[in-house]
Amino acid sequence: MFNSKLVGYFKIEATKPNGEVRVLADWFPNLILNQGLDRIGVGVDWMDCCQVGSSNTPALTTQTQLVSWVAGSSTIVSNDTASSGASPWYTWYTRVFSFAAGVAEGNLKEVGVGWATTGTTLFSRALILDAYDFPTTVVVCDDDIVTVTYLFRRYLCEVDTTGTFAMGGVTYSYTGRAANIGDIDYWPAIFSYDAGTPSCATYNDGLGVITAEPAEASGTPTTSETVSAYVPGSYTAEWRYDFALAEGNATTGVRSVLVVLCGGVYQVEFTPVLPKTASITMYLVFQASWYTLVNTAFRGVYSDNGVFFNGVNLIGDRTNGKIYSLNPDTYTDDGEDITRIRRTQIVNKERVNVIHHRVEVEFEPGVGLDVADTADGHDPQASLRWSDDDGNTWSTSVTTDIGEYQKYGVRALWRRLGKSRNRVYELTINSPVKCVIIGAYVDLEACKF
Repeated sequence: MFNSKLVGYFKIEATKPNGEVRVLADWFPNLILNQGLDRIGVGVDWMDCCQVGSSNTPALTTQTQLVSWVAGSSTIVSNDTASSGASPWYTWYTRVFSFAAGVAEGNLKEVGVGWATTGTTLFSRALILDAYDFPTTVVVCDDDIVTVTYLFRRYLCEVDTTGTFAMGGVTYSYTGRAANIGDIDYWPAIFSYDAGTPSCATYNDGLGVITAEPAEASGTPTTSETVSAYVPGSYTAEWRYDFALAEGNATTGVRSVLVVLCGGVYQVEFTPVLPKTASITMYLVFQASWYTLVNTAFRGVYSDNGVFFNGVNLIGDRTNGKIYSLNPDTYTDDGEDITRIRRTQIVNKERVNVIHHRVEVEFEPGVGLDVADTADGHDPQASLRWSDDDGNTWSTSVTTDIGEYQKYGVRALWRRLGKSRNRVYELTINSPVKCVIIGAYVDLEACKF
C-alpha cells in the first residue's frame, strides 16, 4: 500500500478598475471534503471551478456544497506546478480563478473549489480567515474583480512499505518505495485513480533511492493492466498487472519491479526473487491511497465564542462544532500540542553591526511533566531562530531545555549568535507544559563598522 497526503490553501484578492490590487484574505487552509477525496477516484476535474459564499458555518468533511452560495467561476487565468525539490517531498499546483466585476459582490465568508460552479460539487471548503486565523468577512464592491488562488500540495510517501504474501506455496517478503520522487512528470500534483500510462517492468537488481529507480531491467514489461472499480469512501485504488509467458522473464528471477500507479511510480523488491520464466504466467496486485493531511500550523485558537455556565467556562470549536471546557492545568487543545510563538521587535543600533553574544529567555523553570523520560512533556524544549533581512529568510532553529520536572535551576540560553545590523528573533515552544515567560535578555556589543 502506497499513499499520498493532500492539503490545500486559499488566497483572495480584489482588483479595482484602475489596477489597484488589495489582498482580501492572505493564505489560509482549506478542508478537503470526503466527496472530494472520492472524486479523485473517478477523475481529474476536482479543482476546475471555484465558488464563494456568505455563510460562516464551520467546514465539515461531510459537506458537499457551500452553505450560502453567492457566485461561481470556471474562468482560470493561470496555472503553475512544480516540486518541492527536497524533503519533505511534495508536488504542488496553483490555479487562479477570476470573478468578473459585480459577480461576487457582497459579504463573503466561505470559499471552495470543485468540478462545477454551483451545487453539490465541492472538492474542498473553507471559512475565510483573517491574519490571526479567525473567521472573517471580506467585502467585495460592485467594481471589484475578485481572484481566488488555490494552492494544492500532494505530499509523497518517503517511507518504505513492507509486508509478505504467498505465491505457489512460498512466502515472499516485499519492500515498496517511491521512485523518481519529486519529478512532476511522474508525480503530478493533480492526479486520479486511473492516471498515468499503465506499465510494470521487472528488474534483476534491488531498489534504487527514492529519487531514482532500479538500474538493471530484465525481460519485457507488461502493459496488461486491470483497474478495480473504485469503492466510494475507500480513498484507495487497486491495480492488477498480468505477465504473459513472454513478459517479465529473468534468468536469475525477478528481484524488483517498477510500477506506475495513481499518478505516481513505485519500486518494489522481493525476497526471495520471483521465479518468473517463459513457462510461467504471473500477476501482481498493487494498492495506493490518498488522504487529507491535517494542517495544524498557525491554526490559532479553536474558539470564537464562549459562555460561563454552571461554574465552568465553555468554548465552541469553530472548526468542528465541539464544545470544550477551559482548564488552566491542561496544556493541549483537545489532545493536540499548542504551538506558542513570540517574535521580538527589530534589534539594531543605528544600523551598525551588532555582535549578539547571548540571548536568555527566563521561563518559569521545572515545569516538565512527571512522566516517563521518553514521554512528551518530560523534557520541554524551546527553539530560537532569527532573521537578518526583515523576516524574508530565517536561520535554522536552535533548541534548548527549559526545565524537566522540578529542575528549577535550568536557564534557557543561546550563545555565539553572530552579528547583524537588523535582527528579529522568533521563539517557539511546542511542549505540552505550563509556559510562563518572565523576561528576555540579550547581550550585545556594537561594532565600529
